[in-house]
This record gives sequence, structure tokens and C-alpha cells, in this order.
Amino acid sequence: PLQMLIVMNKVIIALLLSTTVHAQDLPDSLLTIDYIYNYTFTDFDKSVHIADQMRRRAMEAPFRLDMAEGDLYFNNGKHHQALKFYNRAMESDSVRLDDGLTMKMLHRFISVYDRLHNNVKLTQTIEQLLEKSRAAGDPVMESIAQFNLGKMIIYQQDKERGYRLMREAIRLMEE
Repeated sequence: PLQMLIVMNKVIIALLLSTTVHAQDLPDSLLTIDYIYNYTFTDFDKSVHIADQMRRRAMEAPFRLDMAEGDLYFNNGKHHQALKFYNRAMESDSVRLDDGLTMKMLHRFISVYDRLHNNVKLTQTIEQLLEKSRAAGDPVMESIAQFNLGKMIIYQQDKERGYRLMREAIRLMEE
């Protein structure tokens, strides 16, 4: 019982200290989207803390923070949380009214739906990216959409057609 009490006290003290450290304001020099990405794989909590402080201080456009936080969660295997941030970013007029940003978001959605094995949403999103990239004359995004379409078709057992689409995507990217 005494040892258990000592261990519990140490745990409580450690939690209080970590909460105090994370509750402190970070220096402005760390409050950038670049630092969110810099700590993505090494200190997830610090990245979240940076994003929270940036959001609280309105240091960046909310849609940009939503994109960065979505990437943070995605890259740490938290795909449902990433989807929440990506959806918020996509609702922003700044994203919806900018073809380039919309296509970047569609590309992110493709990655999330692929990881979540949501084939219905994956198919819809690939088709949206393909249509938007062709309308915008963006061969890079078109090749990304086409490559993902080929990959999806291969999974559906139409390997010949899938590989043909992937080769076409690679040719587009090379150009």
C-alpha cells in the first residue's frame, strides 16, 4: 500500500508538471506552421500545442491551420481526426473558391479515404479531382487522380486497366 501510494504520487506530480509545461505559452518563434510539421513525428503533443496557441492567437488563417492539423493527425495514424480538420478546411471560402487549394484538399481526402477503406467516398473524391484537374488544366493533379484511380481499379481485380491508368499517370507526371 505504501509503495502504491508513492507511485501514485509520482504519477500525479509528473502529470501536473507536464500539464504546466504544455499550458505555458510558447515563444512566437515556434508558432509557425513549419514547426507543426517539424514536430509531427517527434513530438505530436508539441505540434498540437503549437497549433492550439496559433489558433488561440489568430496567427494564421483558420483553414491553413485546419490543413496542417489534419496532416498532423493523418501522419500519426489518426485518420478520423484528420478528416474532421480536412472537412473544416474544405468548408472555408478561401479553399472552395481556389481551384489549387481545392485540389490539394481533394488529394488529402483521397489519402484519408484510402486509409479508412471507404471505397465509395474514395471513388467520388478521385472523380472530383480528375474532373477539377482537367478543367483547370493541371496535369500534376490529373496524374495524381489517375494514379489513384488505377490503384483502386487494380484492387477491384481489373489489373490490366488499372496498370494502364497508372502508366498514363506516370507519363503525365513525367511531362
